[in-house]
Amino acid sequence: MRRPSAVRVRPSARALRVALRVGMAMAGSLAAVSVHAQPVETAGGGTRDPARDLVFAYDAAPLRRVAADAERRAGLRILARDAVLDRCTVTLRAVGRAAFLDALARALAPQGVRVDVRGDQVLLVETGGGEATAAPVRMPLAGRVRDAATGASVPYASVTWTEEGALKGVSAGPDGLFDASLPPGGARVEVASVGYRAAARAVAAGASRLDIALTPVPVPGAETVVVGWRLDAALDTALAAVASRRSAPGTAEPSVRRALEAFPSVGVGAAFAEGPRVRGLRADGFEVLLDGVPVYNPTHLFGLYDAFNPD
Repeated sequence: MRRPSAVRVRPSARALRVALRVGMAMAGSLAAVSVHAQPVETAGGGTRDPARDLVFAYDAAPLRRVAADAERRAGLRILARDAVLDRCTVTLRAVGRAAFLDALARALAPQGVRVDVRGDQVLLVETGGGEATAAPVRMPLAGRVRDAATGASVPYASVTWTEEGALKGVSAGPDGLFDASLPPGGARVEVASVGYRAAARAVAAGASRLDIALTPVPVPGAETVVVGWRLDAALDTALAAVASRRSAPGTAEPSVRRALEAFPSVGVGAAFAEGPRVRGLRADGFEVLLDGVPVYNPTHLFGLYDAFNPD
């Protein structure tokens, strides 16, 4: 008996183009049309992988959406950092999984991403060579700020420039040295310090050194006169005669501290008190001097003895 052959239905190229345009109109920037979803039996009794007939079409589609669609329809497992999935976009047309992976590699290469295929696993690796990931290289600039008259270093001078509408800058050190990082195309650098006339220089791309001398400028101001004096007072012998240490004996011996009670508005507490009180002030409201030297502890043994020899 003759074996019947299998029947296959293959869409024409025109039908594929129509389905592709309809899919793109419905999905916006993401368009993907699946032609065969089930394995197809061939005339010889075998089967063919349906992934060979998948049609992939994307127009500036986010890589995250493309990866999700490829995983769902082609059985791929795409691994990538979130930054890569959110940054990159894909524009390609391909039929079949192998052609899709080749087109994806070509689309991501200019964006600094390499496609590594290991079976059903696809790894997207950043190479740093794409235009989207290459950060502009800054231009290092070093130099020294000097006094134009003496040649001495000018400490802490301000070194500024304008970058993208914003004022940026650095400060020189105490030796006048500074290190700056300018944009790749160079910039106009201004150096200023108090007491000097500001100077500006155009630094071209590729320059690495800028030594600049500032001209001193007198700072006008009103004259300031500082006057001071010293007050010398002679010893008040009258009060010294009134405050006799012999007239006010202490608890154990004659007390110089007790002799202060002879003065008006001076009170001395008990033996264990803090000390004399003048006009109601605290005991630490006055200073005790011995030949001009402060005495911080004028008593001993909780006030029973003075620190001064009564003789």
